[in-house]
Amino acid sequence: MSDFRLIPLQSRPLEGSFTILRGIPSRKCRQIGPWCFFDKLNEPSINHDHHLKVGPHPHIGLQILSWLVDGAVVHQDSLGNKLVADSDALNFMTAGRGIVHTEDSPVSLLEKGDSMLHLLQFWIALPKAYEEIDPDFVSMKQNDLPMIDFSLGWGKLIVGQYRNQISPLKTYSPIFAMELTLNAGVIDLSLMPTFEYGITIIEGDVRFEDAKNGTSLHEDAVMPDNLLVFTNVESLRIKVAGNARFIIFGGLPLKDAHYIWWNYVSSDPNKIRHSQILWESGDTTIFPNIAGESRENLIAPELPAKFIAF
Repeated sequence: MSDFRLIPLQSRPLEGSFTILRGIPSRKCRQIGPWCFFDKLNEPSINHDHHLKVGPHPHIGLQILSWLVDGAVVHQDSLGNKLVADSDALNFMTAGRGIVHTEDSPVSLLEKGDSMLHLLQFWIALPKAYEEIDPDFVSMKQNDLPMIDFSLGWGKLIVGQYRNQISPLKTYSPIFAMELTLNAGVIDLSLMPTFEYGITIIEGDVRFEDAKNGTSLHEDAVMPDNLLVFTNVESLRIKVAGNARFIIFGGLPLKDAHYIWWNYVSSDPNKIRHSQILWESGDTTIFPNIAGESRENLIAPELPAKFIAF
């Protein structure tokens, strides 16, 4: 029997006076398979007083997918990468044993004052056996991903595999994510019944059912400001009232308990504490400096007495 929840996204402050909408982790849902974090940023006006300016900060034990719907972001990291990701691009960063990066709005857009930024960001917890892998970074156009033909439109295979297609983005556990852009109508999407799934709407009016028994997976409409989470669905019936664009993501839960605090993810709470000590002390062993970056490192909140597993 399918199990589903509709989770309202919660407002959170972000550097640069932005407000983001967070889906996970939350009290209602800690994770979706290995996906342990989901944020949505949709700002209608980027200018000198209101723009993205996230200074140097660390990560361990995870992969970060940044999916640009509109606007542009400057990415810079301790591997030496510096680039501008434009609309319909993606960045995929593997933190592994440790990486430092920054995220900013391009200066050229601040002058215009009429640009927007619509960004979705997802974190994937690395399995215990891969937490210490080398950091890595990939940036590419979304249209260069494998394209899946559906009767109502197209799917862009972000990670994992579907039909005979495999994403070029390297992941380390059974996982799946696809963006679908569909016209009005009804289609069925084959899924892995052992996976946990989430759906975030970018635009459009869509309803979702368990195709096996015709049961609706939600009572209220799935809007851009909520997240549909479900399990035990082998075939997803998608009913589109008009043009729609959304991302479905999922995977198998990790075998080992994991912990998330600030920008760190690990199967070992002591690794999180040790990483924070290194970050605070300015140790560059796993957190090298970013070339040319003059801003102060971001300061973490106070460490909790106990970490909660997800």
